[in-house]
Amino acid sequence: MTAGLIAPLGDLVAEGYHVIGIGADVVALTGYIKQRLELVRGLISDLPAAIKPPAKSPYA
Repeated sequence: MTAGLIAPLGDLVAEGYHVIGIGADVVALTGYIKQRLELVRGLISDLPAAIKPPAKSPYA
């Protein structure tokens, strides 16, 4: 088995690989978290000034 390497597929099969991982949980989670953060940032920017959080996150 090889993890995350799908190219060159022909070479991997010729070398005897029978199972090929097509993704990585860390990569998938990172993409999901980035998407959710952008959603939350958009929602915050749409809030009325009276209830908008006073400080920006140090993680932005």
